[in-house]
Amino acid sequence: MMNAAENVANKGYLFENFRLFHLKDRRAQQVETHYHEFHKILVFYSGNVEYIIEGVVYSPQAGDILFVPANAIHKPLISAEEDYERAVFWVRPSYLEAISGEDANVGECFDVSSARRACLYHPEEESQSRIKKLIAGLERTMGEERFGSRLLADSLFLQLMIEFNRCVLEEKPARAGSIDPKIEEAINYINKNLAMDLSVDALAGMCYLSRYYFMRRFKESTGYTVHNYICQKRLTAAARLLEEGEGITEAAMSVGFSEYSSFLRSFKKLFGLTPSEYLVRKGELSSSYGE
Repeated sequence: MMNAAENVANKGYLFENFRLFHLKDRRAQQVETHYHEFHKILVFYSGNVEYIIEGVVYSPQAGDILFVPANAIHKPLISAEEDYERAVFWVRPSYLEAISGEDANVGECFDVSSARRACLYHPEEESQSRIKKLIAGLERTMGEERFGSRLLADSLFLQLMIEFNRCVLEEKPARAGSIDPKIEEAINYINKNLAMDLSVDALAGMCYLSRYYFMRRFKESTGYTVHNYICQKRLTAAARLLEEGEGITEAAMSVGFSEYSSFLRSFKKLFGLTPSEYLVRKGELSSSYGE
């Protein structure tokens, strides 16, 4: 069992197509609110934990599957009352695109979870059994150096993604709770209207809250100030546009940055690279994995 993955996760770096951690421990963990550029899937075996994803609270049970889309702001609340066992997948979005077929987009589970704002699902027992067997087989295969091991691991992972997607598309999402319905309303509006006026006054007015009460509740609910949350969402959206071929200035304007210099400073602060350097780095990673 690997126990360091949750600490590594805060850095948000993934250079493989996918990575699997199988974790089991009993300790209260203080994990800060964070996000990743990759997708994350958690399959729960046991434990007492809550997950807060974009202001929505999930309480997973044994057998549940939690989907954390790329760039979704999230935080686990972990109790030490019992063993917490889970399988954690980190997945590159571009890899899911590469292995999808004409009749099956294996990244759809993340698209649907985001659109529904419903990230937790409980598969039927038969599906749970298949998923656990596939995970066990994938763990064995990834630990081997035999003929065809990598190809077999990719095949097992694809089978898992099909199971995960069928669960999302065929099962109702598990019940979840919002920290604050008004803050959830604001989060929904922000993510759908990045190019619009997202001033604190405008958002607070939309929620019929005072400016200062809104700011305080937003920080308590998300772990981010209103300004930092909006800035991060705009920057990650701009990064996606750049990867899709949009020009730097056009991408900045499309997500609501009115000043180019402000966009450049903010982009470098978040990603550690200028937009041009970011594109070069992404191209190098794609070339390294044959995409």
